Amino acid sequence: MKHWMHGLVGILSGLVALAAPAGESEARSRRCRRADKLVQLKYLHGGSIWIPSEARCGGRFPVVVLLHGNNTSRERVKSLGGGRHLERWARRYLNGRLIRPLILAEPIHFGACAPPARRKGLPYLFTGRFRFDKYRKLLEAKLRRHGIRASSWSFIGHSGAACCLTMGMFAIQKVWPRIRVWASADGCYNGQLQAATLMQQFDGKPTKVINACRGYPAYKGYKKYERTLLTRKANPVRCDKRYYKTCRRHPVKRWFSYVTRFASPADHGKVLVELFKTLVFHDYPSARRVALKKRRAARRRRLARLRRRRASHRRRLARRRRRLRRRKRLRQVQRKRRRPKRRLRRTVAERD
Repeated sequence: MKHWMHGLVGILSGLVALAAPAGESEARSRRCRRADKLVQLKYLHGGSIWIPSEARCGGRFPVVVLLHGNNTSRERVKSLGGGRHLERWARRYLNGRLIRPLILAEPIHFGACAPPARRKGLPYLFTGRFRFDKYRKLLEAKLRRHGIRASSWSFIGHSGAACCLTMGMFAIQKVWPRIRVWASADGCYNGQLQAATLMQQFDGKPTKVINACRGYPAYKGYKKYERTLLTRKANPVRCDKRYYKTCRRHPVKRWFSYVTRFASPADHGKVLVELFKTLVFHDYPSARRVALKKRRAARRRRLARLRRRRASHRRRLARRRRRLRRRKRLRQVQRKRRRPKRRLRRTVAERD
């Protein structure tokens, strides 16, 4: 019997070995090396994907897509692997265990959201031969090769990517119907146009809409844009006052507006960096931060219950003291009433 069982185990192990080729196991071992990886995505003018070491073994992770602004200089690196190096900020937060692992992706396109004279013969940004549906298929296929699937999609558009109303950030909803965070940095604010388009696209949806810019007077129509998007009853929210001058949100919906302290045109790219830091820090907290937040909330609830108990105990003591005082006053009144009668009886007896 034992020999038969050993033979069966050997046959099953051989079938498993045949079912899993050696190349797949080698690829998995290479994939699980503990180091960040920058993967090139060859589509049209290029692109890149940043995979942190925490995601090299595969799994489900949130994906943040970065859409650059006008690119008439035909730059092939904007924010990942060069330029602003946003992956370095993500790595700092991951090293501090402040955020959960996430995937960063950036497509590159030569174009601009500008009149023909300023586009230098290039197409409008993220239009023409560039198609978001094809880019999504290539991006998901590249992630699958590394054993990664997207748990959510978020987008950050900079400058011209959040300017033209029929392209860039305003055209991604057709390909990605479910967007977790839609964020724009220093886009275009022509009064009510952009705000009305956002309200039409995300009204009634759980998508979080964030806008960060240098505010007024850098953009003359920004005040009207903010009033249209957030209404006149916008509520202030907490934010890092070192970088933001005002932070407001819609009274009901998850729509936010941040105005930076720096307003110089030279800080146009810095707005994107600060918005990226704000988004990944607040919307992708690590399990450690979530647990700490829960512990603090539980502690606040315990303290609130303790305060309520103490307050009720003080109220009971106060009621008891009032009852004792009333009884004491009542006894004193009764004693006063009895004393004159006794004296009167004595005087009458003396007379007799």
